[in-house]
Amino acid sequence: MIPPLINTLANSALEAKLRAILRLDPFWREQMAQLNGLHLYIELIDLGFKRVIQFGPTDVHCLAPYTQADVRLITRCRYLGLLADAGQTQLAIEEGHMQLMGDEQAVKALLHFVRCHHADWESQLAQIMPDALAYQLTTVGQLAIEQLQHAKQSLNQSYDFWRRNESTSH
Repeated sequence: MIPPLINTLANSALEAKLRAILRLDPFWREQMAQLNGLHLYIELIDLGFKRVIQFGPTDVHCLAPYTQADVRLITRCRYLGLLADAGQTQLAIEEGHMQLMGDEQAVKALLHFVRCHHADWESQLAQIMPDALAYQLTTVGQLAIEQLQHAKQSLNQSYDFWRRNESTSH
């Protein structure tokens, strides 16, 4: 279990990143109208992240995980990219790597939104800075994500070890 303060900070950081993505890419802002009012429950098992993302006409908001949602997506971070391809999404669902359920029209709208634009961060950043710097930032970003996942796993293991020792010492 992740301590509440760390979880709150992580959720705030994710919401800020989602908003930054929307500000960086005008295409996504224009496409948001398709999802206006949709509530997506997303659970990223490997990060312990559970939230409902509410789509507005030009923005997103992260809500508590018990908020009612139109679509439920439960998976691990590494499988999120598979949503961009219908065949890979279906395979991930069949193999148990992903659960995607909810109102049929809402699921279709969400998948259409994801599939109509696959973010290529390097090319997006290259529009506002030199190519070499965009490549470096993208690479560093990918490494940072991997390191954060490793740090979370290590923190969970340390916490579990501490809990076991606490329970045996009393």
